[in-house]
Amino acid sequence: MDEVEKGLYDWIDSLKTEHDKIMELANEKCIEIAVLEGRRKVASAAVDEIKDDVLREKFYNKFIRDVSEAIDKASDELIDLRAARKELKTHLSAIESAMKSSSYSKAP
Repeated sequence: MDEVEKGLYDWIDSLKTEHDKIMELANEKCIEIAVLEGRRKVASAAVDEIKDDVLREKFYNKFIRDVSEAIDKASDELIDLRAARKELKTHLSAIESAMKSSSYSKAP
């Protein structure tokens, strides 16, 4: 394998590594969303325990509204990560296909 060919395969490997990192970030984001949803569920049950209207509103704003906003933000980030992962996978498939049909194919 010459230096150019080695460089091309290193490039493909780095793209695969990037894809794996995006997939890992997406999985972490799913966990983050699940935790936030759990927090919102518990806080929603807890808000009913607060009788004072002012304290209830403060509690709601701090523990429910803010968490709901964090869930929305994390969900948007997850959508972006999934789109980036899908796009990179498409690019990788095209590059690998081109490599197989080119003079840089590993096949003898």
